[in-house]
Amino acid sequence: MSLSELRTVVRSFLAAHPAASWARFSGELGVAGLAVDERYGGAGCGLPELAVVAEEIGRALSPHPFLQTAVMATAATDDPELLGAIAEGALTATVVLPGEHSCVLDGDRLTGSAPYVLDAEAVLLYVGGSLVAAEPSARVPYETMDASRPLTALSFDGPWRGPRGTAPPGSGSATWR
Repeated sequence: MSLSELRTVVRSFLAAHPAASWARFSGELGVAGLAVDERYGGAGCGLPELAVVAEEIGRALSPHPFLQTAVMATAATDDPELLGAIAEGALTATVVLPGEHSCVLDGDRLTGSAPYVLDAEAVLLYVGGSLVAAEPSARVPYETMDASRPLTALSFDGPWRGPRGTAPPGSGSATWR
């Protein structure tokens, strides 16, 4: 599919279905998996395709979690299970970068907060030089002027989720669960 055709398809879908869920939008068009390698169920596309979809989502003022899920999370992880879930449109994910949180890892516990995070179901957090998946102990959504980019405050006080078994963060053997 050419970039022009992709633009037309995305624009037409968003115009015809402005209230469509992320699952429907990403499922029918496959936009969540554009940057995901084909071996994980994605399309294996690059930045031009991501840019076209991002432009059309912005043009429509759509609140879909494209930036944090299809761009940031797919660039941050190489976890096959997580990438597969994203490519299917079954999961939204966000990435919290260093400097955007006060979290610390202490053994198997993650504590701290991230005050301004693009909202998503799965949270990937860079902490202590490693990328870990963590379930927040609390989520507090903000009322923002730009409803197309929902922000949430996250608190963490519990075990991080990531590598199955006993592999430490950053070992490269993380599997989403």
